[in-house]
Amino acid sequence: MRYKYRGRPDYLTFADGSGQIVFEGLALPGRDYDLPADNARVQALIAGGFLQEAVPAAKSRADLVKQDKKGKNNG
Repeated sequence: MRYKYRGRPDYLTFADGSGQIVFEGLALPGRDYDLPADNARVQALIAGGFLQEAVPAAKSRADLVKQDKKGKNNG
């Protein structure tokens, strides 16, 4: 799952359920990271407010115009 890091810069290591390291390095505030949702450390950082589920990237303007022309965004 993709999360946005909200803490101060810190060196972090995360492993998935099988012990395979999925992230090891400097975590920077405002950046998105793919982390395992079932990891206890990830859950602790979410509870502490240091990680937040990332919002999907916005669609390009061209995609939005195509949707408008199809009538999907006409409110």
